[in-house]
Amino acid sequence: MHGIHASTPIQVPKEDYLTYTQFKINQINKAPAIYAPDDWYQSPATPPTIASFQVNEFTDVSITKFEGDIGSVCANINRWQQQLGLSQDSCDQIDQYVANSKIGDHDYLVVSLSSERQDLVIFWLSINTVHFFIKVSSNQAIQASLFHPFIQNQPWSDL
Repeated sequence: MHGIHASTPIQVPKEDYLTYTQFKINQINKAPAIYAPDDWYQSPATPPTIASFQVNEFTDVSITKFEGDIGSVCANINRWQQQLGLSQDSCDQIDQYVANSKIGDHDYLVVSLSSERQDLVIFWLSINTVHFFIKVSSNQAIQASLFHPFIQNQPWSDL
Protein backbone atom coordinates (compact mmCIF):
# COMPACT_ATOMS: atom_id res chain seq x y z
CA MET A 1 0.00 0.00 0.00
CA HIS A 2 1.50 3.14 -1.15
CA GLY A 3 0.79 6.42 0.63
CA ILE A 4 -1.38 4.91 3.35
CA HIS A 5 0.23 4.41 6.72
CA ALA A 6 -1.27 3.15 9.88
CA SER A 7 -1.36 6.05 12.26
CA THR A 8 -1.21 6.23 16.00
CA PRO A 9 -4.23 7.90 17.57
CA ILE A 10 -3.50 11.35 18.92
CA GLN A 11 -4.60 12.09 22.44
CA VAL A 12 -6.14 15.53 22.71
CA PRO A 13 -6.14 16.71 26.31
CA LYS A 14 -9.56 17.45 27.69
CA GLU A 15 -10.05 21.01 28.86
CA ASP A 16 -12.06 21.64 31.96
CA TYR A 17 -14.31 24.66 32.05
CA LEU A 18 -16.29 26.01 34.95
CA THR A 19 -20.00 26.12 34.51
CA TYR A 20 -21.63 29.45 35.20
CA THR A 21 -22.92 28.11 38.53
CA GLN A 22 -19.44 26.91 39.52
CA PHE A 23 -17.99 30.30 38.54
CA LYS A 24 -20.55 32.15 40.69
CA ILE A 25 -19.86 29.86 43.66
CA ASN A 26 -16.12 30.53 43.30
CA GLN A 27 -16.77 34.27 43.21
CA ILE A 28 -18.88 34.08 46.36
CA ASN A 29 -16.18 32.05 48.08
CA LYS A 30 -13.63 34.76 47.17
CA ALA A 31 -15.82 37.52 48.55
CA PRO A 32 -14.40 39.19 51.64
CA ALA A 33 -15.88 38.16 54.94
CA ILE A 34 -17.90 41.05 56.37
CA TYR A 35 -19.53 40.22 59.67
CA ALA A 36 -22.96 41.79 60.09
CA PRO A 37 -25.69 41.35 62.68
CA ASP A 38 -28.06 38.48 61.95
CA ASP A 39 -31.01 40.81 61.39
CA TRP A 40 -29.27 42.70 58.55
CA TYR A 41 -30.20 41.53 55.07
CA GLN A 42 -27.22 41.23 52.71
CA SER A 43 -27.86 42.76 49.29
CA PRO A 44 -25.92 42.03 46.10
CA ALA A 45 -22.78 44.13 45.68
CA THR A 46 -20.70 44.95 42.62
CA PRO A 47 -17.18 46.43 42.69
CA PRO A 48 -16.03 48.76 44.10
CA THR A 49 -18.75 47.90 46.65
CA ILE A 50 -17.59 44.84 48.59
CA ALA A 51 -20.71 44.45 50.75
CA SER A 52 -24.16 45.95 51.01
CA PHE A 53 -26.79 45.50 53.70
CA GLN A 54 -30.36 46.52 54.42
CA VAL A 55 -30.37 47.25 58.15
CA ASN A 56 -34.09 47.99 58.36
CA GLU A 57 -36.79 49.46 56.14
CA PHE A 58 -35.14 52.90 56.43
CA THR A 59 -31.40 52.25 56.57
CA ASP A 60 -28.77 50.80 54.21
CA VAL A 61 -25.07 50.18 54.72
CA SER A 62 -22.61 49.83 51.85
CA ILE A 63 -18.89 49.21 52.02
CA THR A 64 -16.64 50.30 49.18
CA LYS A 65 -12.94 49.67 48.80
CA PHE A 66 -10.50 51.81 46.84
CA GLU A 67 -6.76 51.73 46.42
CA GLY A 68 -4.45 54.65 45.79
CA ASP A 69 -5.36 58.31 45.59
CA ILE A 70 -9.05 58.89 46.29
CA GLY A 71 -9.07 62.66 46.65
CA SER A 72 -8.99 64.94 49.64
CA VAL A 73 -11.36 64.88 52.58
CA CYS A 74 -12.78 68.19 51.34
CA ALA A 75 -13.36 66.88 47.80
CA ASN A 76 -15.11 63.74 49.06
CA ILE A 77 -17.32 65.64 51.52
CA ASN A 78 -18.32 68.07 48.79
CA ARG A 79 -19.18 65.14 46.49
CA TRP A 80 -21.34 63.57 49.21
CA GLN A 81 -23.01 66.92 49.89
CA GLN A 82 -23.82 67.18 46.20
CA GLN A 83 -25.31 63.66 46.25
CA LEU A 84 -27.63 64.81 49.05
CA GLY A 85 -28.59 68.00 47.20
CA LEU A 86 -26.72 70.16 49.71
CA SER A 87 -24.59 73.17 48.86
CA GLN A 88 -20.88 72.54 48.94
CA ASP A 89 -18.70 74.10 51.61
CA SER A 90 -15.25 75.55 51.35
CA CYS A 91 -12.50 73.32 52.71
CA ASP A 92 -12.10 75.43 55.84
CA GLN A 93 -15.77 74.79 56.73
CA ILE A 94 -15.87 70.99 56.57
CA ASP A 95 -14.56 70.32 60.09
CA GLN A 96 -18.12 70.65 61.38
CA TYR A 97 -19.01 67.38 59.63
CA VAL A 98 -15.96 65.33 60.64
CA ALA A 99 -15.06 63.46 63.83
CA ASN A 100 -12.05 61.21 64.47
CA SER A 101 -12.20 57.70 65.87
CA LYS A 102 -9.87 54.71 66.19
CA ILE A 103 -9.88 50.95 65.53
CA GLY A 104 -6.86 49.31 67.12
CA ASP A 105 -3.90 51.05 65.50
CA HIS A 106 -6.01 52.62 62.74
CA ASP A 107 -7.59 56.05 62.86
CA TYR A 108 -10.75 56.66 60.88
CA LEU A 109 -12.98 59.60 60.08
CA VAL A 110 -16.69 59.76 60.74
CA VAL A 111 -18.42 62.16 58.34
CA SER A 112 -22.04 63.06 59.16
CA LEU A 113 -24.23 64.85 56.62
CA SER A 114 -27.94 65.49 56.65
CA SER A 115 -30.49 66.82 54.19
CA GLU A 116 -34.26 67.16 54.48
CA ARG A 117 -34.78 63.75 52.92
CA GLN A 118 -31.71 61.73 53.91
CA ASP A 119 -28.99 61.30 56.52
CA LEU A 120 -25.60 59.97 55.50
CA VAL A 121 -22.82 58.85 57.83
CA ILE A 122 -19.55 57.75 56.26
CA PHE A 123 -16.89 55.91 58.22
CA TRP A 124 -13.64 56.45 56.29
CA LEU A 125 -10.90 54.00 57.19
CA SER A 126 -7.49 54.03 55.48
CA ILE A 127 -4.93 51.25 55.87
CA ASN A 128 -1.76 52.10 53.99
CA THR A 129 -3.00 52.85 50.44
CA VAL A 130 -6.34 51.03 50.82
CA HIS A 131 -9.42 53.09 51.69
CA PHE A 132 -12.77 51.81 52.94
CA PHE A 133 -15.92 53.90 52.90
CA ILE A 134 -18.63 52.45 55.10
CA LYS A 135 -21.71 54.47 54.17
CA VAL A 136 -24.82 54.42 56.31
CA SER A 137 -27.78 55.99 54.54
CA SER A 138 -31.22 56.50 56.01
CA ASN A 139 -34.31 58.63 55.68
CA GLN A 140 -34.29 58.82 59.49
CA ALA A 141 -31.70 60.28 61.86
CA ILE A 142 -28.61 58.07 62.15
CA GLN A 143 -26.85 57.49 65.45
CA ALA A 144 -23.29 56.88 64.27
CA SER A 145 -22.31 55.35 67.61
CA LEU A 146 -24.66 52.40 66.95
CA PHE A 147 -22.46 51.40 63.99
CA HIS A 148 -19.09 51.58 65.79
CA PRO A 149 -19.25 47.92 66.95
CA PHE A 150 -19.93 46.83 63.34
CA ILE A 151 -16.98 48.91 62.12
CA GLN A 152 -14.68 47.68 64.88
CA ASN A 153 -15.48 43.97 64.38
CA GLN A 154 -14.37 43.70 60.75
CA PRO A 155 -11.06 42.16 59.60
CA TRP A 156 -10.16 45.32 57.63
CA SER A 157 -6.53 44.35 57.08
CA ASP A 158 -7.65 41.06 55.47
CA LEU A 159 -10.15 42.59 53.07
